[in-house]
Amino acid sequence: MILNTPPTADEFLDAGKTGCGDLILLIFRQMKLMKQGQVLHVIGYDRGAAEDIPAWCRMTGNALLYQAVPRDHSQVSNFYIQKGS
Repeated sequence: MILNTPPTADEFLDAGKTGCGDLILLIFRQMKLMKQGQVLHVIGYDRGAAEDIPAWCRMTGNALLYQAVPRDHSQVSNFYIQKGS
């Protein structure tokens, strides 16, 4: 379920320009340290994140609660992921 506004995050990850597999690995490592139900706020500049992060969430059972991706990818993208079971 995608929310209209960003939720409160328990943890924060600045992925910078990291992309593709490295981006997913950073998220995986951070989520591993978190408890079920906690929310991770991820920011990044990689254009592929808009496709990579939602796909990873679907495959792993973690919920993508909110995402804000600028149309022209000129600014940072924001993703809020809730850790599943």
